[in-house]
Amino acid sequence: MTAAEEAPRKKGTKPKLVKSLLKGLGCLALVNRNDGLNVAQLAQQLGVPKSTAYRVLETLCNGGYVVRGLDGLYRATSLVRTLSSGFDEEEWVLTIAHPELVALGKQFVWGVGIATPSGLYMRVRETTDRTSPLTLERISAGARLRMDSSPPGQVYLAFLPEKARNQFIEALRRLKLRADSPLHRQSRFLMRLAEIRRRGFVIGQTGPQEAAVVVPILVGERVVGCIGMHFIQRALSEQKVESDFVPALKAAATRISDKLTTNFAGFAEADPALRMHEVLP
Repeated sequence: MTAAEEAPRKKGTKPKLVKSLLKGLGCLALVNRNDGLNVAQLAQQLGVPKSTAYRVLETLCNGGYVVRGLDGLYRATSLVRTLSSGFDEEEWVLTIAHPELVALGKQFVWGVGIATPSGLYMRVRETTDRTSPLTLERISAGARLRMDSSPPGQVYLAFLPEKARNQFIEALRRLKLRADSPLHRQSRFLMRLAEIRRRGFVIGQTGPQEAAVVVPILVGERVVGCIGMHFIQRALSEQKVESDFVPALKAAATRISDKLTTNFAGFAEADPALRMHEVLP
């Protein structure tokens, strides 16, 4: 090993950063978020000279990540999607949603969690239950919640496009419904979903003594999951939950959405109805 190779390992030394790589990634992110940019526009947004922007763009073109159209505008190619192939739900929950859950858990003390759709169920991806002293029934990451009767599932259904929602409900009805399923009274259930969509949240019972308040995580107009808090029903009135906790939950959902949009363009483009191939028995 040469002295130059050993240098980064010496105590107190820092590796020399490849700043051109950061420029290239910043450029690629901007091109990917816009339907065509020219050299001048990119240089202005990146805050670099036009000559630098041009070299970066042509380098990306040479690598196949960007193409220059006949109109002189640069656009991202489908190869860009391969860079995000590993950015699945587990990763965004860990890197983006987890810090929000931790902050809400400290603020609320009650247990806070995030759930995403998995076939005809909602799957709990992360929760602060293990650190909450107020939780009666602890929910673990990985737990499945019924789409029709759980607050997270009802929020998800409420914010689906009408066609996808109808497909989900049709598939749910083909399963053996539990005696307490609200789908036994479908017209009333659809009215409840419409009310959830109007209010932007739901408060619903989750157990003999507990309830949950849940809000959607929206990327554009598409719902990708939900975030919520569960609490002892007799300890909090619905009015207090709505005034003291719903605004903070909605703000956290918005921050998660903004970070998803910034870090993973096109995250929510897939038709949610296509997820039903994941249905579990």
